[in-house]
Amino acid sequence: MKRITIYYLSLFVMVFTLLLTSSCENDYPNLAPGNIILISPFYSAIDISLDVSLSWQAASDPNGNVVTYDVYFGTETTPVTVVSSSQTGTTYSPTLAANTTYYWKVVAKDGKGGTSESAVWSFTTEIIVWSDATHGTFTDPRDNNKYDVIKIGDQIWFAENLSYEIAGKEITDYTQWRTNSAYDGWCYYNNDKITNGNIYGILYQWEAAKVACPVGWHLPVDSEWTTLTDYLGGESEAGGKLKESGTIHWNAPNTGATNSSGFSALPGGYRYNLLGSFDNLGYFGFWWSATEHDETTVWNRHLDYDNAETNRYFENKMTGCSIRCIRD
Repeated sequence: MKRITIYYLSLFVMVFTLLLTSSCENDYPNLAPGNIILISPFYSAIDISLDVSLSWQAASDPNGNVVTYDVYFGTETTPVTVVSSSQTGTTYSPTLAANTTYYWKVVAKDGKGGTSESAVWSFTTEIIVWSDATHGTFTDPRDNNKYDVIKIGDQIWFAENLSYEIAGKEITDYTQWRTNSAYDGWCYYNNDKITNGNIYGILYQWEAAKVACPVGWHLPVDSEWTTLTDYLGGESEAGGKLKESGTIHWNAPNTGATNSSGFSALPGGYRYNLLGSFDNLGYFGFWWSATEHDETTVWNRHLDYDNAETNRYFENKMTGCSIRCIRD
């Protein structure tokens, strides 16, 4: 009789324990992980390095469960691609391209069905890919033309003439060029892209030049040209430091040309405003500024084959000159 009593007592204890455990589990259901706070790169940040890592604050779990993370990343405004799944760390290093906007978010999981999701953040990578402290490349997203760029002092310049074709504004006809009072045309020297355009870039009338540089860059104002020449020793000697050396593109003697600045100025000539004709390829290079001299003329800079000076003068807005964009 005693054995039976002990048996039923033990059975009662087991059933009571199971019921108590079940009751506790119902009283304390699984809760989702806490909020995820994104840290870096900061929301809508720009000029972000290509070697950046995404980082976020670890999410706490109210039930003490182990939390893992899915990272969503891409160029869609609502990222749908999981680039890392169930990772335990709070950083991720993506593969990035220059001058691109990316979107990302993180989802925390507790392994028992509970999830929490961060906000979606974005950032834009640097527009220049640097090979060293002063030399880099920039790819124009409008046409995928790639340009060498150079840092001179505190300024960053194209190290090539701009070659962006403004839609609907090319003028090959001589009469149309010299009568275009809107000053918004462009052309290749001698209307020859293959022989001349691929080397010397495009010649722009002034209104076209004002809108030709890509986002993040602009047509330099007169004072920015002066800052450049002052940094290189003044107008009397800066030209030699700006010109490409040798006589592959410049006619002899290409006086004083060292290209020590890395600017690599070329003698792209110009298109004359009164006749619509082309002149001085190989002898002179002419570059617009964004600063008017008067109602019909604009300050520019030109370099010559037979001296080392940088010449500041003004040209008619209808003239065709080269462009060097400068970083905003």
